[in-house]
Amino acid sequence: MRKTHTSSAVKDRYNRKHYEQIILRTANGGRAAIQELAELHGLSVSSYLRHLVVADGIAHGKPEISGIIGG
Repeated sequence: MRKTHTSSAVKDRYNRKHYEQIILRTANGGRAAIQELAELHGLSVSSYLRHLVVADGIAHGKPEISGIIGG
């Protein structure tokens, strides 16, 4: 049986429809610093940032935020 692959265009359309993108700019070395902290937690940079947002939401009485950002 032949395996099929979903095209990049289809994946891009799905992602644009279901997700929002945030761009974070840091000073030179900022990504490496964030990545180092993420690795201490065993997470990717994206997962680590989502983790921080969810933790802050819970700390401020907004636990529903974790469902919104996929935490």
